[in-house]
Amino acid sequence: AEPSYFLATQMFVDAGLRVHGVPADAYGLRTDLLRSGLEDGTLPKPALIYLIPSHTNPSSTCLPLARRQELVLLAQEFDFLVITDDVYALLHWGAEAPPRLLQLDPAFQEHMASAPAAESDADACADGDDDTYTSAGALRAAAPPAGRVVSVSSFTKILAPGLRLGWIEAAPPLIERLASRGYIRSGGGVAPFVSDLVTPLVERGELFSHVQQLCAEYEAASRALSAALDAHGLTHARAQGGFFVWVELGVDAQELLALAEKEYSVSFLPGGMCGLPGSPNTYASFARLCFAYEPVDALVEGVARIAAARAVMLAS
Repeated sequence: AEPSYFLATQMFVDAGLRVHGVPADAYGLRTDLLRSGLEDGTLPKPALIYLIPSHTNPSSTCLPLARRQELVLLAQEFDFLVITDDVYALLHWGAEAPPRLLQLDPAFQEHMASAPAAESDADACADGDDDTYTSAGALRAAAPPAGRVVSVSSFTKILAPGLRLGWIEAAPPLIERLASRGYIRSGGGVAPFVSDLVTPLVERGELFSHVQQLCAEYEAASRALSAALDAHGLTHARAQGGFFVWVELGVDAQELLALAEKEYSVSFLPGGMCGLPGSPNTYASFARLCFAYEPVDALVEGVARIAAARAVMLAS
């Protein structure tokens, strides 16, 4: 989906993959455009689709349930994998979050239903009340045994960036394929030492309480950032989770960044970096602002400096 996490695009290109974008709107990936493109051949049949469905980087959109259901169905119809970057899924506040795409994968549902402790979760995912595109029954009827969704998560966003430790969830056949790789089997895992440090936090439930605290702090920071943006007349969508706010500047973000860094000692990610290589520069007037690092007073001051630099550009 465009806009997208700019480093992910580079990783796929470095791996020799051809990357094609699918437009997104204020609710995330346009699954209707994906379907029409696959059906009429204007989009090539993908091996996989990558997206951040919850509080995406950079635009902080959260994909609605109906589109999540449609995407799983499309993966079954057109035989591709969906890789969900779920690193922000736990950092949610506001209205109830939709189920992860993984929870809508019939193969994963079947696996969870076979575990008594997880039956209620599986049933809750199957009983979604929005069947605009499809129903859980239709998904199950078309399901291949191997599963279609791979969820990738990380402790770097909820515990400490330097850990470089994460986890992957999928239906057992997909996990078995990953676990059999020599890279994973060597030494008993990718990061056994760091894993041993983090495991007690998970087992004792301390990580859960830590994430709750993060959500409260990030929600307060995001509200302060939104209030500062409102005060300076900068259009944006309020975050309901994650790290970021996507701001429409009304000027070229790359030019504004150069001025802001040089004269006002403030920085941000220009939106043009979040488009795919070769795509029209649709996001040249947007900026990604992060509320998960700086204290509130610095966020407010940063917005004031960006607004001052923007005023200079508009006046020139």
